[in-house]
Amino acid sequence: MTEAVGILELQGIGPGYLAAHWIDKHTAIAMIFTGTICPGHFLIMFAGTVADVAWAQEQAAGLTESAVISQGLLTNIHPEVLPAVQNLQKKQPQGALGVFEVLGAASAVVAADSMVKGAAVELFDIRFAGGMGGKAVILCQGKVEAVEAALEQAARVVDVKSLVGTAVLASPHPELLSHWQ
Repeated sequence: MTEAVGILELQGIGPGYLAAHWIDKHTAIAMIFTGTICPGHFLIMFAGTVADVAWAQEQAAGLTESAVISQGLLTNIHPEVLPAVQNLQKKQPQGALGVFEVLGAASAVVAADSMVKGAAVELFDIRFAGGMGGKAVILCQGKVEAVEAALEQAARVVDVKSLVGTAVLASPHPELLSHWQ
């Protein structure tokens, strides 16, 4: 189990590479994700001990302070979150589908973690900003009541200004879901 995960979303690809390079060069932290997300943002996610992740995040953010859009540090992250971030899940959704749309990658990861910790749902997918104007979307699945509870839980942990919208599809049409992949 990963002890802690750090998230830095930066405006600009140059500052993103600078911060990722610094983390790789000066720490023993494992990189989970580094790369561009639109619109011209750069996302870095890394894992390690709480102390190492907190120190690396502070140092890297300090290098690129004016470029930091969002950041977060999660301890004891739920085991479903990282595979969803890395798009490693290949399952078909079952039951109701919850859609949670938020501004910022860090807010999305924090929301996803709270969803699966606070309600009996599974994560279906987490998408960052690809063609969505800097937004992120989290999809969770389960019974309707559980999906509703997960969306309410996620809304409690993100800044109200970051929340774009939510939806519950009680019985999503299979054709709709085939286009999501």
